Amino acid sequence: MQEEFDAENIAVQIVAINQIPAASFVHMLTDVCDYPVFQDTNEVTAWDKLEGSKDDMFIYNTDSTLHLFLENGGEININMGSDAGYNNVKNAILSAY
Repeated sequence: MQEEFDAENIAVQIVAINQIPAASFVHMLTDVCDYPVFQDTNEVTAWDKLEGSKDDMFIYNTDSTLHLFLENGGEININMGSDAGYNNVKNAILSAY
């Protein structure tokens, strides 16, 4: 998706935050992602601060305010392995742009 945005000159940054307990598995993300993957730590506790869970998505406006929270398993399909989920996420990002 990042490549699609880049090709359309849409300035969007996509990042992932890996859970603290999954630190030894971060390579599973970095091996398949072409966007930055940050490792959460006990000192930072980003997941706790965001009050997020695995596979939740936070979409921010260009002014860094939260535009939309997409909860994994919530009302909106965000399964990136399906066309519907992929399009839902892409449209949600575009709506913040």
